[in-house]
Formats: sequence, C-alpha cells, structure tokens
Amino acid sequence: WCLLDCTWKSFCAPPFAFFMQHFPLQRRWQLLPDLKTITDFWEMPRYSADFALLGLEIDGPIQSNVSLNLGSQPYCFTLDVPEGLIVRTELCNSEGEEVFWASGASCSFHNIVESSGAGSEDNNGMCKMRIYTSPPYVGDFLLLVLVTSQAEREAGKAPQSALSVKVSCLDTERDNELMKYPLPNASEAFSSRQCSLISPLDEPMLTHRETEFSVLVPGASRAWLSSGDAVLCALAPSSSPEAGLDTGVFTGHFTPVAQGRVDLFAVFEGEGEGEGLLTAQSIMQARSACKLPALTGGAPVYYGLPKMVFDKWSGPSHKRR
Repeated sequence: WCLLDCTWKSFCAPPFAFFMQHFPLQRRWQLLPDLKTITDFWEMPRYSADFALLGLEIDGPIQSNVSLNLGSQPYCFTLDVPEGLIVRTELCNSEGEEVFWASGASCSFHNIVESSGAGSEDNNGMCKMRIYTSPPYVGDFLLLVLVTSQAEREAGKAPQSALSVKVSCLDTERDNELMKYPLPNASEAFSSRQCSLISPLDEPMLTHRETEFSVLVPGASRAWLSSGDAVLCALAPSSSPEAGLDTGVFTGHFTPVAQGRVDLFAVFEGEGEGEGLLTAQSIMQARSACKLPALTGGAPVYYGLPKMVFDKWSGPSHKRR
C-alpha cells in the first residue's frame, strides 16, 4: 500500500511521516510496525513537512509538552539524522527570542552519540543525535530543531525548522543553587566534523572538583582545553570502550578553580591553526551541596580558628593584628 496526500504534494511517503499529521479511523492504516493510539498521536511534538522529507526519524520516546523543575537535569531525546545534514538547536521564549543563561551559556545542545561511520553496520547512513535542553528561568519555552544541508548552507539558505517541543519550567521551593545545568555552546564545526562530547554530560562541571573531559574529534591530531589565554589541560589521545570507539577520542583531567568558560580547541590533520569547537561552563559549587554542611563533634570556628583561640587573641590583653 502507498499513502498519498495531494495537499502536501506527498506521494508514497513513509508511514511515520504520514502519522505525524494524520490519524486514520482504522488503526491498521497507520502501516506502522507498532500501532499507535490516539493518545500517542496527541502527545507527539510538532513536526514540519521537512522532517520527513529530509529523512529525520525519532529514536525512542519524545513528548510534545515537557515540564521541568527549575534547576533539574536537562530533558533529552534522540533523533536519527541522515549523514550530511547539519543540525542546530535553539530554546526560545514566548516572544520567539533565543534565551541563554546569565553567563552566556547555551540552553540547548545537540550531541552525536553514534556516528554514521561507526558502530552498527545497518545504520543506513544515519547518525544518532541526542538533543538536550535546560531552561534558565521559570516560564514557557519552545525548543526548536533546525536542519540544513551542506549545499544549502553554502548557498546561504536559512536552516529549516523540522521539529519543536514545548518546554515549561516550573518553580520549586527546594534550594537548587547547585542544580544549574548550563549546556555547552557547540560551534558549527563541532557538528560538521562529527564531533561528540562523551563527558561531562550527566552532571554540572563544578569548580574545585576534578573533572574528566572526554570528547570524540575525528581527524584531529591534538586537542586541548583553555580559559582565556591560559591552557587548562592538554587532552591525550585515548579510546572509549563504553562508546565503542577506538580512535579519535581525547581525554584529560583537570580541576576548574573559578567559575567561567572552558573552551575546546583542536588541530586537524593538514591544518596548522587550532579551531574552536565547544565552549562549556564551570559553575560554583553551592554550600548546600557540601556533604558536611555543619561541623559536628568539634569546636566552633570563626574564619578557620577555634573559638577558644579566637577569644583569647581578641581579648583586651591582645591587640588585633
């Protein structure tokens, strides 16, 4: 059977492409391997016609309306993206303006978790891309997934909106000073060169705590992290058995000493200068996250001095220095 919709100029489109905008009266005409319910249909995100025409596919569960508590872990979902397409994401407010964290960090991030040239042999030229979003304040937002091809980008054509998800950020009474998740800012080269951030992704990059930074940079001869003009850490070539990667992975350990930006640079084979790929944010650890918020079983202290010593030194017979 072949599905047609003349109003879309769509002839023999894939069944899932039809299901994005059509729910048949008889479920068998979905022509899908797993039949969906009407609830599944209404809970789907907003797709454009370009989503199917460009060959994009959903991999796993996804919601049309997402509610997050302020400061909670980012919401994410996975797309199958044909090789050669360039993806960009934006989190926009109700006025349609892209929003950022106060530090300038991004509120959305797209990351390749399985490239088209690695892993399974039956990926049909598709790579798996995970989309993350982390709203910076309470309100309603729209997460946009924008897609363009290399040829369209070179011709100056604007990216096409393929998918949108409504994201509501709710207030919460608990102290979320620590639970801030500014997402990395990925450059266009990060996607076009099939780079992938391996860690850290599941938790914030905190100051005064050792961080393992691991990234896949295919074709790079060396990579490093910097803050301003200072090099923080040279990343060493390694492998990532967990991700099924033997080459192209660079890993290093460092401890951020101040809150601020951390930039990823790499030099590619045949190129002399380093290219900026990614900007991450280290954030200050909150007092509430300390495992021992109050000392117990010891003498009270003032600015690091035991109280008995402080009282003795600050008495009338001793001058303060």
